[in-house]
Parts: sequence; C-alpha cells; structure tokens
Amino acid sequence: MHFEDLEYLNSGTVMAIVQTIHRAKKAGVPLEISYCGALEWQRLSFDPMKVFALPGAVDIVAVARSEGGT
Repeated sequence: MHFEDLEYLNSGTVMAIVQTIHRAKKAGVPLEISYCGALEWQRLSFDPMKVFALPGAVDIVAVARSEGGT
C-alpha cells in the first residue's frame, strides 16, 4: 500500500489502515505500507503504526516521495 503522495490523513483513515494490518496478519497475507519519510506529518502518522509491524509479514517503511508527487 503506497501513501507517499497522500496529502491528508484523518483518524478514520488511520483506523482503517490499522484494521487492514490486523486482517493481513490474521490471514497470513504479506503487507508493505510505504509513506513519505520526508513529510513530517506522514512520519507522525505512520511511525506509531510500526508497533504492528512483523518483519517479513507486515512492513511499514519510509521511502522517498514518488515521482509526480506534489
């Protein structure tokens, strides 16, 4: 799941992402969530989700903003 170009994230979206993480773990489906590490608001939103990470199963990673991002 790529969130690098996301411009806004509310609490409902955060909850939906956390639920998706839990469902992926339960189903044994590998999941990678990436966000723009250069944007402070994204770091503040996604870094706390790293407590749900499970290496090799659920990874939450900061990446450079994708080309074409605003």
